[in-house]
Amino acid sequence: MVNRTDNSIKNPDREGWLLLGIAAFILIMFFLKLFNVLLPELQKTDMALREHHAIKLEPGMDKAVLKTIIADGNYYGDSRDVELLADSLCQKLFTTGPLDNLGALNKNAFAVLAPLPWHTNMGGTDFQERLIASRQRLGFDSALYVQELMHPGNYPSVQQAGTMQKPGAYSTMIIPCRLYWCS
Repeated sequence: MVNRTDNSIKNPDREGWLLLGIAAFILIMFFLKLFNVLLPELQKTDMALREHHAIKLEPGMDKAVLKTIIADGNYYGDSRDVELLADSLCQKLFTTGPLDNLGALNKNAFAVLAPLPWHTNMGGTDFQERLIASRQRLGFDSALYVQELMHPGNYPSVQQAGTMQKPGAYSTMIIPCRLYWCS
């Protein structure tokens, strides 16, 4: 038989349900407060969708509305950049289907493929500047880029990195090292 003291709980099941009910009530109150705070923003979103100041990114969306939103939002100054973005986005949405979230726009599925010629009429000034800057970060200028396109260098598939021997050095080198467990 179990000894009970004066401080022991007489009905632990009832107290557990009471505490669970109180915690659930507090969480419901927090949810209602959050909903009341976010409700005006949700209503603004609904109004923006109706007035074509926002668009739902899904296959089959209206390309003209997307162009208007991009142009009115001052995202690009050149109309050819707006046209390139709207065409590319609509086509990619049609082929890939609906987005899981907006972060999917930064994935390779929505990348705009760069044209091969150094100078191209694809896109507007912003696209052209970004294309040239990207190629320059890779180490190309216009002459080297054209040379690599026409006559790429013939490089071996395997390259020896070195033998760790210097002229006049010993043939055997002892390199102190520590062993670590790598998982």
